[in-house]
Amino acid sequence: MYRLELAGGLGVILLLLGVLTALYKCYNLEIMLCYRRHFGSDETEDDNKEYDGYLSYTKVDLDCLGRSSSDEETFALEILPDVLEKHYGYKLFIPDRDLIPSSTYIEDLARSVEQSRRLIIVLTPEFVAKRGWSIFQIETRLHSMLVTGEIKVIMIECADLKNVINYQEVEALKHTIKVLSIIKWRGPKSNELSSKFWKQVVYEMPAKRRETLSRRQVDIPKDNPNMTCQAVPLQSQSMVSNHPDHDPPSRPDATPVLSHRPPPPTRTHHEPVNNGV
Repeated sequence: MYRLELAGGLGVILLLLGVLTALYKCYNLEIMLCYRRHFGSDETEDDNKEYDGYLSYTKVDLDCLGRSSSDEETFALEILPDVLEKHYGYKLFIPDRDLIPSSTYIEDLARSVEQSRRLIIVLTPEFVAKRGWSIFQIETRLHSMLVTGEIKVIMIECADLKNVINYQEVEALKHTIKVLSIIKWRGPKSNELSSKFWKQVVYEMPAKRRETLSRRQVDIPKDNPNMTCQAVPLQSQSMVSNHPDHDPPSRPDATPVLSHRPPPPTRTHHEPVNNGV
């Protein structure tokens, strides 16, 4: 009888362990992100870096390649930076947008990478065929950062690149990067915010305490469906709110918050006593 009870107890324990293991394999990203969001430390505190990520992708002249605009190009130029900045609140450095070409262009690129917590490299067939890895071979300091692990690299592959020119060069240099995470973008279905792709990207990005933009958007009135809402970046809002000469912008649909302050203490005035002197 005792052996039967012991065997039954062990069976239940093994069953629970199997269920927990299966759940972890299916939802490991969600579990990790939830734990990091509630109990993790803020990686961005006191690291003296300005950007959460350096987005390495340059628009390719598709006409010279005999191709039209592709889903990969749209993802790299529009969707990826838009979601990371406006939805998740990360601050990105994008060379084509944030850097003015000059005689010190390569040095400025390397300096911007040094000020970034992550290096995000987007590999599309057009980019690999046109550029390869040449931009990272020009600057010695930048190449040194990759091979020594001074910066974590997130590489997003947007298609099967095995038959693309220059891919062997890229594949060989992958092995020289010390801290590298490779994420597969699997077409337009990966653009959905609920997809596993974005969970992988956010997991590899710096852990920081932030409020997603979806919670900060102003509600669009139902009686005017054509009205659009443009959210203000988090940094801009903080700059405005901290400026002594500007009041934060008011929201017509926001409920005013009343702060309760105790009334000042009543002062009793004593009249001088007239003793007839």
